[in-house]
Amino acid sequence: QRSAVPLLVTLYTVQLAVGEMVHYFSCSMLFLCIQYSGVTSAFDGQGITFQMANSSHFQQIHQLLEEDFFPDEPMSRSCGSTQSAYYWTWVWVEKALLKFQTVVALDQNGTVIGVNLGKDEEKEEDGTADDGEEDKEEKSFFWCPDCTSLWEYQIHFLWILKTFFGSLTPSYFGNPPDSAVYNKASEILGYKNFTKLMSELKCRRMYDLFVLSVRRSARVRGLGTELVRVGEEEARGRGCGCARVFATSRFSARIF
Repeated sequence: QRSAVPLLVTLYTVQLAVGEMVHYFSCSMLFLCIQYSGVTSAFDGQGITFQMANSSHFQQIHQLLEEDFFPDEPMSRSCGSTQSAYYWTWVWVEKALLKFQTVVALDQNGTVIGVNLGKDEEKEEDGTADDGEEDKEEKSFFWCPDCTSLWEYQIHFLWILKTFFGSLTPSYFGNPPDSAVYNKASEILGYKNFTKLMSELKCRRMYDLFVLSVRRSARVRGLGTELVRVGEEEARGRGCGCARVFATSRFSARIF
């Protein structure tokens, strides 16, 4: 399939089991699903530590992504999608951070130099997935049953206004163009439905890795791979049995 985004990508669905690996290949976009197996530690004694991100890291993570992820990631670069250009891109990052399931790499000064940004998706007892993407009820202008804070009500209200005003909405509050590419690709490949994906991988809880990024000035060999490893370990500790990630560049493809 051709798209306006210049990507050289291939679809991979990889299922890892003890002693076996099965690959499924198809053309369009690299899509990796992992069923976890054992991992080993690395980066001990190099002055780089890994931990779960807390609120004190949020601003640094936003800055790292704005400076070192969005300008380099192929879809975002081609579509001009950044947090400063599109409010909903910033919201997408912030909402993921507020799940407190993101892993950061810190240097000796405690500065964030790398991030594995994502969140868990869980398969409900009725077989549906709590992913926030499918089977959405029509949103009421004022009523927001899932809002638990003033900030969430603000997001809800702005989204309704954007929908209501349509093309009259200022571009900053418009839909980021790369989201349409992502949604279409996942729909074509059949991986937008989390329930189907988790059923195929035989897991009830999935880690959805959104962003893997390392500061240009701190790109130590293997740091991205270690961020993935630590993220897998933490996700497994929360009960995740599989993971999903879009790898949209050759660099991330090497890791996955």
